[in-house]
Amino acid sequence: MFHEPFRQWVLEDAFVKGTAPDLRATGVTLVPDVSPFEHMKLRMLNGTHSALAYMGWLCGFETVAEAVADPELRAFVTRLWRDEISVSFNGPQGVDIAEYAAALLERYDNPAIQHRAIQIAMDGTQKLPQRILSALFETRRAHRTYEELLSVVVEWIAFVAVRSKTHALDDPMATELADVVASAEDTNTLISGILQLGTVFGYYPADEIAKELGPRAEDGLERGALR
Repeated sequence: MFHEPFRQWVLEDAFVKGTAPDLRATGVTLVPDVSPFEHMKLRMLNGTHSALAYMGWLCGFETVAEAVADPELRAFVTRLWRDEISVSFNGPQGVDIAEYAAALLERYDNPAIQHRAIQIAMDGTQKLPQRILSALFETRRAHRTYEELLSVVVEWIAFVAVRSKTHALDDPMATELADVVASAEDTNTLISGILQLGTVFGYYPADEIAKELGPRAEDGLERGALR
């Protein structure tokens, strides 16, 4: 069996005392609380994976490796890690977040993995909240910069708009999204309709970012029109 060199197994040590197998001998990390590791993975790995999928596909790239090889997208995802995502959560004790980001970048660079952008981009309505939105609004409340996280939301909206028009959006809310796109008169009404989707934005004060999304969305839609 072939697989990428990276691996990480983290389990919550909730075993009855004296009954746990010797998992550490196989490289498993046992911790009292897995939550910090979950936040780290969802935001650092899954969040940037989604970002590269939306932006990469709109730019014409088919895989994550192709997308991250682009100098502008590489710089974007590096800023996203360094300036916004890495400071949006409390990392696991003993884990160097910068080293973790470097390891992720090395994984993204691997062309043999063939992570397809369109596959990662599917089911965005289910993925966006925990991967991007929670970090965005927590960062915003803390009065820290959230410009790059906001850009990911814009890219998702542009991706939805382009794919919906070709009836090729793979998402459990594809019908609702397509209806919003079809009824939108312009970019502002498109954004307004998307932000009213309670399943995605219902737990967040989405109206607070509506005006910030408009000017950015035009660029994403223009790129998507070239697909």
